[in-house]
Order: sequence, then C-alpha cells, then structure tokens
Amino acid sequence: MKKGKPIILLGFMGVGKTSIGKKLSKQLNWKFVDTDKLIEKKIGLPIPEIFNQLGEDFFREQEKEILNEIASLENVVVSVGGGLPCFFDNMDRLNNIGTTVYLKLEPEFIVQRLLESKIKRPLIDNLSQTQLEQFVISTLTQRASFYDRSNYSIRADRFACQRICEIIR
Repeated sequence: MKKGKPIILLGFMGVGKTSIGKKLSKQLNWKFVDTDKLIEKKIGLPIPEIFNQLGEDFFREQEKEILNEIASLENVVVSVGGGLPCFFDNMDRLNNIGTTVYLKLEPEFIVQRLLESKIKRPLIDNLSQTQLEQFVISTLTQRASFYDRSNYSIRADRFACQRICEIIR
C-alpha cells in the first residue's frame, strides 16, 4: 500500500464496496468517500435522477471530473461506482491516485444481492430476473479487462467483510 494514499475499492454494483469501505475506513481511522455520493452532492440530484434527467454520458463525465477531487485526498477509503473504471482513462488514473482493490464476485452472487437490494440502481431498475442475469454477465464481461488492471483482487464471496478488511490492510 502507498502510505496515506487512497485505498480505492472497485467492482460491479452490489459486490460490497460501500459496506467494506465503511468498515475498513473505521478500522484505519480514515475517512470514507463514495464517488456516487460526491456526484449527488455536486449536482443536487440522486443518481437515478441524474441518469433520467441528464443522461448516462453526463453522469460518466461527472465521474471523470470527481477523480480530480479524489486525487488530492490522503488517508481515505474510496468506493467508486461500478462503471467508473471503464470509461475514459479512469482506470489508469485510479491506479495513479492510490491503491486499487477489485472486489470480485461471481455473477450469480451479484444477481442475488441485486435482487435483494432496496437501493435504486438506474441501469437495472426495470429488468426482470432473466434480463438482470443477462445484464450482469454481459456487463461483467465487458468490464473485466478494466477491473483486472487493479493493483489487487479479492474474491468477495470467499471471505466475510471483516476478513476482507484485514486482507486489504
């Protein structure tokens, strides 16, 4: 780990970036930052409304810009949106900003978590279970080459949250 540099958690939606990030930040006595929350605060709208009113392209531009803010932070655990590493040169920038950790989860576990989640997710809100399964497999395949460029990769289905935090520290 780069001393004081951000620890950046990435991976598909529903893998536990926020839960693990919050727990890890408490253990390290560091701040926790979620890029989606930073964007919501900046724009003044929740993510689903940003997608609906302003479009995905606008949202992806905001993700790119938020990396400038992240780059100036130290002693922080950052959870990034699932698609953030996959646009522009964001994955290279993330690796330069801090230590990137890919929280990897098999598609069937992701689908189950997303089905159980109460969180509104604009890319999947209107999908049936079959469509969701297809979306997860397809999108995960598209994103794998970006996620695999992380400094570290941890199978999130093999360890409890506490153990994942210990591994990262």
